[in-house]
Amino acid sequence: MQLLGLLALLVGGLSLAVFIALFGHMPRLRHTPVGWAHRFFLQLLPRWIYRLDVLVTGGCVISSLARCGSYLMNDKHPLIMVFYLALVTVGLAMFIYGGWKYLSFMHRLSVLIISTGPYITMYLAASSDPGFITRENHYASMRVYPPQDRNTARYESKGCVAKHDHHCIWINNCVGHANTRHFLAFLCATNVYLAYGGYLSHKLMNRFILTLVPRARRISQLSWSTYFKGWGIGFLQETHIGAVFLLCAMCGILSFSFTFYHLYLIWAGTTTNESFKWSDWEDDIRTGEVYIADIASPATLSSVNSSLPNSVTSSEVDAEPQGNFHQRQEPNINGYHPQVEPKVPWPKSQRHILARIPYNERAESLGLPKEVKWRNLTSLKEVDNLYDLGFRENMRRVLWPVTSVCTLDAHKNK
Repeated sequence: MQLLGLLALLVGGLSLAVFIALFGHMPRLRHTPVGWAHRFFLQLLPRWIYRLDVLVTGGCVISSLARCGSYLMNDKHPLIMVFYLALVTVGLAMFIYGGWKYLSFMHRLSVLIISTGPYITMYLAASSDPGFITRENHYASMRVYPPQDRNTARYESKGCVAKHDHHCIWINNCVGHANTRHFLAFLCATNVYLAYGGYLSHKLMNRFILTLVPRARRISQLSWSTYFKGWGIGFLQETHIGAVFLLCAMCGILSFSFTFYHLYLIWAGTTTNESFKWSDWEDDIRTGEVYIADIASPATLSSVNSSLPNSVTSSEVDAEPQGNFHQRQEPNINGYHPQVEPKVPWPKSQRHILARIPYNERAESLGLPKEVKWRNLTSLKEVDNLYDLGFRENMRRVLWPVTSVCTLDAHKNK
């Protein structure tokens, strides 16, 4: 019983620690205990350790650890992929060694089929193009979405990725417009693998527990104390099966959390990258620094953008070519660059424009354009997400990503 409790505490503690490290920085969790714990362990506590390291070694230890962490999280390398594949392979080997002889033919066949999923989907996600914008495809890429930040999200200095979501260390690749479907397939294959492994290992452990109590024919006939004692004995005698169950339980929490979070992003019509950008606006909204105006027509939008003061940050960011993909051209009468920001047929039109006012400044003193009526923005719920076309359409565009408006028209005509 003590061993089982210790193992449960270990699994729960590791799962919670990894969950805090991976999800605590997200905007929705920033003002929750998960966000507070994330800031304490990854910001406040490292500062204290850094000050101590400066006194003892002059900061050499922390600097080396910071470079190592930056390399692991941001650079392309196979270390985390090897770690993931090792977990999958070792877990499968332990299960086959300890539980294969107890499985029926159908379960054996299912294990062989399901265990190939993580390998295949990881290869697809790791080797696929996330949607890098190059000289050759720049104009076509700009025709997929209306010209805003989404089209030219830059991952560090390694290039621009259309609809960049994040750089995933598990697949050693960026997740963007062209390979989000492969990333979702990778998550789903991992979920199925862990769920099925957890189910079979749990079933085999229950089978072992019943052998310890000859009078019991079903697990439901056992008391909770007897059942947990049986699990404790099972971890000692069926070590491989028990280890597989713990591995599936610990990793399954994280894998399913990742999956549900990205399904939520698709439902909301946004990305991880965009959610962090909007979280910066949320902080300014709370301090009353953001103003919103309703836009009646594209001409009004162009007029307002051109007359905003230099000290005011607008939510409308022009999509400029990165790396001199095209020579800069003067905007035409409609206010956009025809070879850089082509008009894109889109089911929704922009209805708002936001303006961030510098701290301690008054909107009246900055001379905001008078063509529209400005008011303080109190919540992001007042802003319509231009990219949210409904969960069904959002998911369709993820599963069948278009490369240009021509491709989109072809999809619609099918």
